[in-house]
This record gives sequence, C-alpha cells and structure tokens, in this order.
Amino acid sequence: MPKIESGIAIPQVFLDGPVDRDLIRKCLEKAEAQSFSSAWVQETIVSPFSILEPVSLLAYAAALTDDLRLGSSVLLTTLRNPVQLAKALSSIDHLCAGRLDVGIGTGGHISESIFGYSTERRIRRF
Repeated sequence: MPKIESGIAIPQVFLDGPVDRDLIRKCLEKAEAQSFSSAWVQETIVSPFSILEPVSLLAYAAALTDDLRLGSSVLLTTLRNPVQLAKALSSIDHLCAGRLDVGIGTGGHISESIFGYSTERRIRRF
C-alpha cells in the first residue's frame, strides 16, 4: 500500500505582533519528530500583517531541519529576477541536501498590480 505523506505550512503570517522565530523553530522540530514529510511556504506580496518572505524563510527552515522536504507552494517568478531566484533556490537546495521542492507561478491577486505588470505581461514574462 502506498505511504500517505503529509506536510505542514511553516508559520509565516503573524497577526498580533512581531515575527516569532521560536514558534517557527518549534513547529519545524515537532513536524520532524512527528514524521511529517514536508514543510511549505507561500508568497504573499501585500498584507496588512507581518509576513515573512518565502525564500528567506526556506533558508531559515533548511538550517533548522534535517529530514523534512521544504517547498514553496507558489513563488511569483514574474516579480523576481529569474537568475537571482534560481541562484537563491539552488543555494538553499545545496544547503539542505536536495530537500527543496519549488512551485512557481504568475500570481494574479489584484494587489500585485501595484508593481505595474498587467496580466498579459505577467504571462509573457513567465
């Protein structure tokens, strides 16, 4: 019978105050101890809350874990330099011994229009 794998979302949005590094560390430690297979981040550009940038958070998670696969649900490639993004992700993948999975996309939330990219331009750029 196939093994069912489950992952967690790494705490990334902080509604009531500053970023809680201790909460992130404890969450990742418990996930590894309880045999979760992966831990994930997402990209949110505009938010009224304290929210961590996903590539930096993946690097932090890589330093804190040994076994969890690490992943991004979607990174908005159209808002980033592709060479710099590839280099950052490659570095994280090397540092976590090949445990990185990356989802990429064009975005589409209305708040992303503040960057001046139309839907058509985002799709072409992708």
